[in-house]
Amino acid sequence: MRSHLSYSESMTLSRLTPLRQQLHWLSKRLVITIALALTITFSLATPFARAASLSPVKGLMALKTMAQQSVPYDKAMADEKPIVLEFYADWCSSCQSMAPVVTELHGHYGDRINFVMVNIDDAQAAEAVRQYSVTGIPHLLTLTAKGEVQEEFVGRVPGKLLDQAIVPLLEEAGNLAQSLSTSNLS
Repeated sequence: MRSHLSYSESMTLSRLTPLRQQLHWLSKRLVITIALALTITFSLATPFARAASLSPVKGLMALKTMAQQSVPYDKAMADEKPIVLEFYADWCSSCQSMAPVVTELHGHYGDRINFVMVNIDDAQAAEAVRQYSVTGIPHLLTLTAKGEVQEEFVGRVPGKLLDQAIVPLLEEAGNLAQSLSTSNLS
């Protein structure tokens, strides 16, 4: 048994079929566009992700190298330079991934700022860990030449943010050096 459609129902149905075809074509196009956008995004991001990620061995080696190049804690505290103080542990993957960033900053600012690495697993570090209330690692502090905490970061920190925290230390140290030299001339 066939149902009879009125003329208006028949016209609506005939218009609906091309509309469905158009929607089907648009949905395919949308899927292709999204797939292409994702492919481009991931292909652009992959080299940066590879560069930023280190194998565990390379990360540990970078961390050990940075720790060897750092100024000893007691010596840095007695010096009149600003300090970037990092509390870390060899087993900490975030610490390992931060090592290249800190190494780069050390290369750029090491002549003007003391970079100090304190391994929280070392028994000699217990007093410094208590003094600075270290509850997580990596724990980075920027200290003025007078030893006052300027900035404090816990966890993985972007290099740009650390760099921005170092600039005021240099400015203060520059002002401090100027005022000291001026007072010595008087």
